[in-house]
Amino acid sequence: MRKVLFSIILTIGLMLSLMQGAAIRAYAAEVHFPAEDLGMAPITGTKDAGVNDFYSEEAENVITNDDAGFLVNGDPYDSFQKALDACNDGGNQIISFGSADNPLEIYEVSYYTGNALVSAVYQGSLVIKEATPATSYGLTIPDGVDVKFSGLTISSASDMDNYDFYMVYINGGSLTIEEETVINADSPWTTAVYINSGGFTMNGGEICVTDRCATCIANWGSGAVLIQGGTITSDSSLYSVGNYGSGPLIISGGSISNSNVEAIYSQGSGEINISGAAKISSDNYCGIKNSDSAAINISGGEVIGKNYGIFDSYGAIEISGGTVSAIGTDGTAIYSYDNMVDISGGTVEGAIGIWSYGRIIVSGDALIKGTNSCGILSFNSSRDIDSPAVEISNGTVEGAYNAIDNESDGLVRITGGNITGGEMSAILNYYDGLIDISGGKISGGDEAVIYNFSTGYIEISDMAELHSDGENMIKLMKTDDC
Repeated sequence: MRKVLFSIILTIGLMLSLMQGAAIRAYAAEVHFPAEDLGMAPITGTKDAGVNDFYSEEAENVITNDDAGFLVNGDPYDSFQKALDACNDGGNQIISFGSADNPLEIYEVSYYTGNALVSAVYQGSLVIKEATPATSYGLTIPDGVDVKFSGLTISSASDMDNYDFYMVYINGGSLTIEEETVINADSPWTTAVYINSGGFTMNGGEICVTDRCATCIANWGSGAVLIQGGTITSDSSLYSVGNYGSGPLIISGGSISNSNVEAIYSQGSGEINISGAAKISSDNYCGIKNSDSAAINISGGEVIGKNYGIFDSYGAIEISGGTVSAIGTDGTAIYSYDNMVDISGGTVEGAIGIWSYGRIIVSGDALIKGTNSCGILSFNSSRDIDSPAVEISNGTVEGAYNAIDNESDGLVRITGGNITGGEMSAILNYYDGLIDISGGKISGGDEAVIYNFSTGYIEISDMAELHSDGENMIKLMKTDDC
C-alpha cells in the first residue's frame, strides 16, 4: 500500500511540474524545439565550466568523478545521490564539487526527488549532462534542507536540449546564493532556479541566461524570494525573473536585467517590493510586467524599460521613493489598466509619465514628468468625489505638451502641488470631464493654462494660483461652464 501511495504522489508531482513548464512555454509563444533522445551517452568532453574562486575555507568533503561512479574523499560510490548522502552530517560542513581543473559531472534526473542535496555549503564546479529529453532536474533541494552556494559554478553540457530542464529545483527546502557563485542557463527551455515550494535568497553571485528560451528564476510557491545583491542577466525571449505564486518578490539590492523582454514578469498574487539600491531594467520592453493582481511597492531603487517602466494590468502600485522610467522616444513610465497608482515620493519619467485607466493619486514630493507628451494621461471616467480619477494634493507634474490630459469624463481634483504645462496646456480637459482646482500652482502652456476642449466643467477657487506663459489663462472651445 505504501508503494502504491508513493507512486501516486510521485505521479501527481510530475504532472504539476509538466503543467508549470507548459505555462512557461505558453508565455514564450514559441514553437517547441524538436525532441532528440540522445540516451545515456558517456560523460566525455564537456562545456568549459569556467574558473571559479573557490570558497575560502577548506571543504570537509570533496566529490569527484571516478570510472565506476563517484568518489568522496577517495571513497567510491556508484551514484551521485549516495555520494551526497555520505556527506550528510546535519548541515555543518562544506562540500566541494570537483576541482578547478576538473568539474564534477553528473546526469540530470527525470524525477524531482533525485540528485537531492543535503544541508551544507557548496563550492567548486559542476556540469550537468543530459539523460532524457523530457522534463528533468539537475539538483533538487527537498523539504527541511538548507543549502548555501558560495563559490560554486553550475553549467550544463553543450548537448543539453530538453523541453523543461530545471538546473536547481527547490522543493520545500531553502537556497541562499553568495558571492563567487555562477549559475549559467544556456540551454533551451531551461530555468536556472525553479522554486516549487520553499525559500530563495540571493546575496551575491550571478545567474545568467544566454539561450533564447531560458530563464533565470521562476517562483511558483508561497515562500519569499529575496534578492539582496548579485546580478541576474538574460539575453532570452523569456523574462529574467517570473513570479507565478503567492510568495512575495522582495528586491533590496543587486540588479535584474533583460536585453529583449521584461526583466520581471508577474502572473500571481505575490507582492513585488523594491527598495534600496535595487536596479531592474529592460533594453527593449519593460522593467516589470504585471498580468495579475500582485501589488507593486517601490520605496527605492530603479525600474527602467524602453517601452514601459511598469506595465500593470490589475495590481495596485504604490511608490514612495526611487525612480521609474521609460527611456524610449515614445515610452510610458507607468501604464496602468484597472488599478490604483498612488505616488507619494520618487520620480516617474518617460515620454508619458503615467497612462492610466484607473485612479491616480499624487502627493508628498513626487515628481511625474512627461518628456515628450503628458505627465499624466487619464482615461478614468470616475466622478466619485471620494474616489476621483485623478487626485493631486502635492508634488510636481510636468509635461512637454500637457501636464495633465483628461481624456475621459472623470473628475480631476487638485488641492496642491505644482502643475506645469508645455506646448499646449497645463491641464487639457478633452471630453466631458470635471476639473476642480482648490489649491496649488498651475502654470505654463502655449495655448492656455487650462484648455477645455469640449463640454467639460471647470471650477477654480481663490486659493489656486494660475500663471500663464501664453495668451490665454483659460481657453474654452464649446462651453461657458467655468
